[in-house]
Amino acid sequence: MTSSQKERPGGRPRIKGTLGLNLETREEFLLYLGAVKSWSEVLSHIRENYNISDEMYAICDGDENLKRHLEDYGYKIQQCTNHFVKTSIYYLWKEQYPNSRLVWRIDTTQKELLSIANELLSSNKDSNTAKFILRTAGIVTLFAESTTRGI
Repeated sequence: MTSSQKERPGGRPRIKGTLGLNLETREEFLLYLGAVKSWSEVLSHIRENYNISDEMYAICDGDENLKRHLEDYGYKIQQCTNHFVKTSIYYLWKEQYPNSRLVWRIDTTQKELLSIANELLSSNKDSNTAKFILRTAGIVTLFAESTTRGI
């Protein structure tokens, strides 16, 4: 299950969306999309209307309220890596992370990405993952690099 919620300007209700994945068929489907219910009501709705396995997993953003509700309902939680990276970058910028450490981190990230790509290519010269990493490695650290230039 993946869950998301979007802020709405002007105090309007938040939109909550939940997707499911059948692990046997790999089929994705919409479990819930709405604007009024609390996370507790959403999770109750899912449990009442769908045949959910005893072992439940969820990928969610950093919303502590959502994580608490998922845990209360017995879900094992994976932090969404996209939200984790974006939030971490924001906090680094907000706390004015020292440029020298940031430059080191950029360098280390770039070297590690290239190492992963080369390792993949050594066992499979047609690896799509390696090709993707090589294509995008240079643009993964743009904001960090901009921060070192005061942007």
